[in-house]
This record gives sequence, C-alpha cells and structure tokens, in this order.
Amino acid sequence: MLARFEGGDPAIVEKAPGRGWLVVLASGWAPGDSQLARSSKFFPLMSAFLDGQNPRRFDATTRLVHDRVPLPERDRGPASGLAVVKPDGTRVEVKPEGREFDGTDQPGVYGVETARGTWSFAVNLDPQESATAPLALEDLEKRGCRLASRVPAEVDPEQLRQLQGQELESRQKLWRWLILASIGILILETWLAGRSRAHRPKLAEAMSR
Repeated sequence: MLARFEGGDPAIVEKAPGRGWLVVLASGWAPGDSQLARSSKFFPLMSAFLDGQNPRRFDATTRLVHDRVPLPERDRGPASGLAVVKPDGTRVEVKPEGREFDGTDQPGVYGVETARGTWSFAVNLDPQESATAPLALEDLEKRGCRLASRVPAEVDPEQLRQLQGQELESRQKLWRWLILASIGILILETWLAGRSRAHRPKLAEAMSR
C-alpha cells in the first residue's frame, strides 16, 4: 500500500504479479470525485506510473541547440557501443573514441542507448531567439549594419529660428501669387462684363429691325 486516505482506507495499492506491475488508484480525478487533477503533484504522479518500476534517468542540465554533450563512460566488451536517438527518431551511431555528441541540431529530448540502458537529456532553444525587443542603433552599427544619416538630437536654436523664418517666407510668397492670380481673374471678369454691356444696344437694335 503506497498511500492511504485520511480515514485509513487504501488510496494507492501496488502489486507485482510475475513480471508485470499493477497500480490501483482508489480515486478518480474528475472534479466530482476529487481535486487531484488540480494538484501540483498530479503530473509527477502520472509520470511515475507511466515510467514504471525502472524509470529512465533524466539529465536536468540545461543544454542549448548545437551544444556539445558529454557521453557516459562505456562498458568494456563487444556490446559497449553507444547510439544517440534524436527527437525526430534519427539514430546516430557514436564512434568508439567519441566522448561527446555534437549533433544537437534539434530542440527536444535525446536518448543515449548504452549497454546499461537508455539515458536521456533535453536540448532547448537559445533564449535569445525569443527576444523580440528591437536592438539599439549602436548595436546594429557594431554588427556591421549600415544606417542612414540621422538628424542630431540637439538642434541649434538659431538654426531652428532661421528654418522657421524660411518656411514662413516661402508660405508668404505662395500667398502673394495666389492674390495676384485672384486680382487678375477679377480684372478679366470686369473686362468681359463691360464688353457684354457694350454689345447689348447693338443686339437690341438689330432685333428690332
């Protein structure tokens, strides 16, 4: 009996009939039965059930893609070879003189097959790959990126005043041309109106005849 309830009833019972292994959980994990599924111990408990009586050893050392991983020492004898199984299922034979594995080109769990059993280690992506913050301009220049010329952060007040004066003067010149164009249109309309009035008496006299 591996565990009991508070009342003393068996909660987890283990038995090894022959070569098998039987574990009886006297409770479910549905919300109506218990809150076991919400416990922090639920996942380690289920993982232990799946691993069985001979759980695989797992190396908790953090390794990144393309890191060199030291291999365990080999046993003496004809069956002392090593093989590494990648996360995609590819099996790589390790040379007899090999002491490290440098084929960690994929993230995931790698399995090292030895005469004593399987040894596993995990390979993660470099945390820098998930850094999405923009790099500073100085860092880009250090990496060899050519940047366009930047406007200096500090502007001379006198130069700024001159620029504003030039912009204002250019706007005034534009208004001058618009005013002159308006005056020219008014003169043209006045001239056309005078001509039309001068031709009206002649047109009336011709119609009376």
